[in-house]
Amino acid sequence: MVAKTTITRHPLFPVPSKKRGLWERMTRPDGIALTCHAKINLFLHVNGKREDGYHDLQSWVAFAEVGDNIRVRDAKQYHLVGEGPFAHLLPAMEDNLITKTVMLLADRHKQKPNVIVELTKNLPVGTGLGGGSSNAAAVARALQYMWGFEWEADDAEWLTKKLGADVPACLFARAAMVEGIGEKIIPTPDMPENCHVVIVYPGIGLETAEVFAMLTPPYTPHVEIFPEANDVFDLVKQLQDTRNDLMHPAIGLQPRILEAYRAITRQSGCLLGRMTGSGSACFGIFASDEAARAAATVIRQQEPKWWVRATRFLTN
Repeated sequence: MVAKTTITRHPLFPVPSKKRGLWERMTRPDGIALTCHAKINLFLHVNGKREDGYHDLQSWVAFAEVGDNIRVRDAKQYHLVGEGPFAHLLPAMEDNLITKTVMLLADRHKQKPNVIVELTKNLPVGTGLGGGSSNAAAVARALQYMWGFEWEADDAEWLTKKLGADVPACLFARAAMVEGIGEKIIPTPDMPENCHVVIVYPGIGLETAEVFAMLTPPYTPHVEIFPEANDVFDLVKQLQDTRNDLMHPAIGLQPRILEAYRAITRQSGCLLGRMTGSGSACFGIFASDEAARAAATVIRQQEPKWWVRATRFLTN
């Protein structure tokens, strides 16, 4: 007799319990409210290109306190409402990643997509900060709570192929090493308490597919890194021999990214700077809130049309 195969639940995305304090704080009489935190790629190596066209990646990902805000509540039919400083840059409702997420999960779990999603878009679009992916992940978490489904072991790869490489990491929403095509999430220790970051968006967006199209071999071999840092200086030391492989092709498409990178790295107290994701935003790491805020102030004065934020990495 052949043993029956048991569906393995995804270890990183458990079904939320209503007894957990986090979900109690999220739940409101008028829906579920979540923050969609900005994703930062501390490094991003492209290990190669697969026969199916996807690229194998290795990236250490962390999340910043700054982000968008989402509220999801029951409704008679699906609707997406956008507001905030960057809402005018959102794709049409039918093309938005949030809409795709709702429809995919409704179909997969045999639910009616009768929810209204209210998005306050605080993060600029096309920056490499994972804003759209973080929005999609937050909506998925809310629907998981509302519809009571569980993530299965192969759902991370399914989400990656359906919604994009950043979605599983954003669903986990904590520091992690991301590998494969984005479906392998390996938890890492949280960022050090004294780790502050300045994020600079130079006012131009990039399409991820265009950046990858500019990438040519040789690719970066997989590196052995043990991501644990006692303080910000340990963190920067670990990152010294890494890079963002997409930065050079991104600068080729938008030279202003180099201006943003230089604007950060020449600031007093900047310990390390680089581009995040496929661009166009760059970030710098600082050892204190005072140094980060001072750097952000200087950059804003020099480039008043740029989006500049001093923030911290999330710790749990």
